[in-house]
Amino acid sequence: MNNHKDRAHALLSASSSNRWLACPPSAVANEAYPDQETSFAQEGTLAHEVAEWVASGKSKDKTLLKGTKDGVTNEMIECAQEYADYIEEQKKSNDATVLLEVRVDFSPWVPDGFGTCDCLIVQDDTMTIIDYKYGQGLPVSATNNPQLKLYALGAMNDYGFLLGVKKIEMHIFQPRLNNIQSDSLTVEELMEWAEKTVKPTAEKAIKGKGKYNPGEHCRFCQHAGRCRALTRACTEYLDTHGMRVGLPVLAPYEVADVLRMEPLISLWLKKVKEQALTTLMNGEELPGYKLVEGKLGNRKWKDE
Repeated sequence: MNNHKDRAHALLSASSSNRWLACPPSAVANEAYPDQETSFAQEGTLAHEVAEWVASGKSKDKTLLKGTKDGVTNEMIECAQEYADYIEEQKKSNDATVLLEVRVDFSPWVPDGFGTCDCLIVQDDTMTIIDYKYGQGLPVSATNNPQLKLYALGAMNDYGFLLGVKKIEMHIFQPRLNNIQSDSLTVEELMEWAEKTVKPTAEKAIKGKGKYNPGEHCRFCQHAGRCRALTRACTEYLDTHGMRVGLPVLAPYEVADVLRMEPLISLWLKKVKEQALTTLMNGEELPGYKLVEGKLGNRKWKDE
């Protein structure tokens, strides 16, 4: 199987576009931190390798895949087969061209911008992008998805203009959550987004300029635990919330406001704790805190 882990990654990648398009300076800020590959990311990378192998038709006996690499499971193989079947369903004619794990170049709009599209199908005047998601944390939406749109932009740049593509279909295939979604747009709509939104934002992001903008995208930002903008957004809300009115009881709209802010505040606290642990693990000081060795609980039989 092809090794997906060792592929090159762009600073302004399609996979991180949801973050840097919303918060341009976060792209450069994240470069100061070492890559942290979680067990979930490792699992996802391996699952993509299995999916590519199955969808390419190279393996007639799928059970043999379990012996190719450590960690390959029956569930990975089953999901990969579902993915392969879904690709076949999207082919509308025998003349359809299917490309798997194809690198696409969207650098005319994003400096040094490129990415790897899981599946690209070109048929008639339509281009179909399919993104395979193995994670089962949260369902990924295909609607106005910037990662899919950047893949589409790169595919248009590489192939679409030459082949006269007029319409683009974008699909999310997330089998473990039974989440299959799609969205579509015209080439004109894609180009308008590229020129008016992507290009000016990318020009700021590549230089680390622009305004930090806290939000849900902070979940995938390594800088979040030290981000002053995120801290300000949460602490200012906490400082001012109780001073709006003199009544000692929260009004319904204020309760709703608290619930609205809860995910961001919880995310902020989690990221700050992670940064604190990293700081101490690196031998640096954190006033008032230190690392201590954990102690296993004393367990004994209640009834000998």
